Order: sequence, then structure tokens, then C-alpha cells
Amino acid sequence: MDYVRVASKSSPIYSIHFLNSDKLDVFVDAVTTDLKLTENKNELAQKVTISLVNCINGEYLLSELINVCDRVFIYANDGEECREVFRGYIWRKNYQNKQKKIISLTCYDNLIYLQNSEDSYYYPAGWKTVDIFNDICSKWGINLVYNYESIEHKKLPISGKISTMFTDLLDRVKKKTGIKYVIRSAEDIIYIDRYGANANERVYEINRGENAISTASNISMEDVVTKIIFTGKADDDGKVSITDTLEGDTEKWGTLQKVIRDDTEDEKSDKEPEDSLYENAHDEGQYILDENGKPKETYEVTAINNPWIRKGELVKVGAGDMNFRYIVTSITHNAINRQMNIDFELADESKL
Repeated sequence: MDYVRVASKSSPIYSIHFLNSDKLDVFVDAVTTDLKLTENKNELAQKVTISLVNCINGEYLLSELINVCDRVFIYANDGEECREVFRGYIWRKNYQNKQKKIISLTCYDNLIYLQNSEDSYYYPAGWKTVDIFNDICSKWGINLVYNYESIEHKKLPISGKISTMFTDLLDRVKKKTGIKYVIRSAEDIIYIDRYGANANERVYEINRGENAISTASNISMEDVVTKIIFTGKADDDGKVSITDTLEGDTEKWGTLQKVIRDDTEDEKSDKEPEDSLYENAHDEGQYILDENGKPKETYEVTAINNPWIRKGELVKVGAGDMNFRYIVTSITHNAINRQMNIDFELADESKL
């Protein structure tokens, strides 16, 4: 009697389809020995690693049918719903013709093209963030859904890696609003959302005795800043004056001081000002205190795999020393061992 695996919440089933240049759809689920879907904190594109046994598919070996730039579609089924969880491209292919004859593939979603491409743009004063993103994406033929905050910019010449342009622009918004963002791709559409954009929709849970496997937490004083001093221009003798100070919770965390040059008294330029991350040195100092004025708390969780959780989403965790709602900062779904590894930070409920 043949064994048929049934999809369930504790054992979701994944299927992989490759669409090659000949429009041939190659289904390879039965020969998959490794499948991981990863979204890292400091990378735009979602990464997928796949290992396949190089078996015969029709008249050809898989190694003959699958190549770089072929499209990849991955679906998950948890017994209640089946939907796409990845759409991208084969970026690297490695084949080792040893005893096991394994094909190893590294794939990325369409954000990989922005990570590896450069461009140059100029926007005069008055352009808003959302309009700049729409303009760039339309020129690249990219579908965009922008659900994040938007601010008006001063004169803005930008060039270099497109992914860096995107994060620089969004960092300007984050520093003005205090609201964090996430960039993701789904079905070839780029989404720019707030952290925890699912707060008013479906919030998944990880709980002890149910789906949690292990937790770990880390609290560190590294990079904490509790006091800012602002310095002006040096005089003829090289002496630098202190123009202002900002102080955080030095009573609780001690004094960890940072110096910022305040150039507001420098000679004014007749040129139109360019956009910058901060309006002035004081704003920069306040942002540093807001972001780094207390120890950072980070968490790691291993749990039964839930294929629907993605980076930037809000998840409620009740396991180990975790009993609040948290934001996913990175995640790896392991389809073979049916587990997921997640890095979290504590959610700021006031900004959801």
C-alpha cells in the first residue's frame, strides 16, 4: 500500500515548479531533498535554496531541463489552504555528479534585480516619497503597492544601487516619522509596508505546548547611547565649543556619550538645499536617543513551520520568557524538517 502524506497545520506540504525557456513546467516535489525559504534582516530579496536528485523527467535529466534565470514557483498547503509562497528566478546552479547526483539551486525573488542593478535619478524639491517610488518602479516595469508613510523631499539627486536608493529614501521617512518599514515581494509585486502591517488582520501565534520548540533571548548594552553633546566650529586656536546637549535615561543606564557636529552656524549657501536624513543636528541626536537609548532586546524562536509568516509581520509569542507581540526581523522556513527559525524584536504597540 502506497503511503500518501496529508497536509496539515503541523506538517504543511510544499510543491516546486520550474518554468524553463521552452515553457516546460517541471514539477519536482518528489525528488526534493532540501528546501529552505529565507528572508534576512538586511537583505531585500527573499532567498530559496533547493537540493534535488538528478533523476529522469520524461526523456531528460533534471540537470538538462533546469537552468539559471528559469522561473521558480513554490506553493504551500497546510490542509486548509494552498497558495503561492515564492515566485522568483534560479540565480545559481551547482551540480555534483557523485554518488548522490545532487543539483543545488539558489533562487531569489524579483528584488534581486534591484539589489544588483544601478541607476541615477534627479528629483526637484517637492517630490513625495511615494511618487519617487512609483516613478522608479514604472521605469523598471515593476508593480508596486506602497502602504508606508510618505514625506516631501528637498532637491534629491540619487544614484548607485537601486536597492540602496530604496532603503535610503525609506530611512529618511523612518527618521521623520519613527515608523519602521519592510520591503517584500509577492507574486512579482513589490510591497512597502509598515512593520506589523498585519496588526488589524490575522496575527499568528506561537505558544508553549502547541507549536513552539525552543526560544532564546538576548539583551545587550552594546551600541547604547544615553547622552548627546553637540559641538560647533573650532576657533582659531582649534578649540571646539559645546553648543547643546541631549540626555536620555542616564540614571538607569549610565552615561554613554556621542558627539555630533552642529554646523547650523556655518555660512549659508546660496544653493538650493539637498534632501538629508535629518533637518538638523538636534533631530539626529534625538533620533539616536530614541533608537539606541536603552538596551536592545532580540529573540530567537524555533517552532513548527507556518508557511504563511513573513518578515516584518506581527506574531504573538507565549513561550520561554516571551509573552508579548513581536516583529519578525528574519525568518527561515525549512520545508523538509517542518520547522521555522525566526528572529524577533519586541513590537512597539504605539506605532502599529
